[in-house]
Amino acid sequence: MTTVSHPTNPPSPDGAPFHDADSALDSLRDALSLHGIVLPSLGVDLASVPGVPGGRPPLLALGSCTAETAQQLATSLREAAR
Repeated sequence: MTTVSHPTNPPSPDGAPFHDADSALDSLRDALSLHGIVLPSLGVDLASVPGVPGGRPPLLALGSCTAETAQQLATSLREAAR
């Protein structure tokens, strides 16, 4: 899978935590798209970006969505849990 850098994802001082976060974003975005679900604000939570190398990994912000999208996501998760 090719990792695409998203404009909301800052460059990493050591690469690994941001590569992992970017890969997770791509994976989640791809999985959601299989169900026709788009979370427009999906990205790295910039407030969680560590100030020093070796700190905690960045958090992912799932973003805002409409009630319809939230219901679609809930339905997909329920179906997958069966």
